[in-house]
Amino acid sequence: LLLSTALFVGREGFRLALTKEIGNHGEYGNKNGNDELKNAKEKPKKDQQVINVSWLSVPTGAILSILALVMHLHKCNSTNNLDSDHDTDIEYALLLDYKLAGILYCLASFIESLSEPLVIRCLQQMDIATKAKAE
Repeated sequence: LLLSTALFVGREGFRLALTKEIGNHGEYGNKNGNDELKNAKEKPKKDQQVINVSWLSVPTGAILSILALVMHLHKCNSTNNLDSDHDTDIEYALLLDYKLAGILYCLASFIESLSEPLVIRCLQQMDIATKAKAE
């Protein structure tokens, strides 16, 4: 749940927004030759803008991973403080394992968010093989 939430919130909005194809000024329809020439000149600029915005998913993913980590550690520490009188060695070891697992999931979430700009680019170009490798 920790990994899925951090990844979904951090990347799904970028994927949906950056993979949409919109025609000239947001309109679908016929274009004359002059508009096609203008759009051909603006296409590299628009592609670069999409790439630039897709890189915002990396710091967003990092922030959400850190937030999930802080929440997880707070939950572990508050659970530990409530039951400190009745802890046994086994319960303490299980709590440490649970805490370590949460830390590793948050780290995995951050690492997976690093691939998001490439995944968005592959979604735009419909390059499924490279997308599967990136994920």
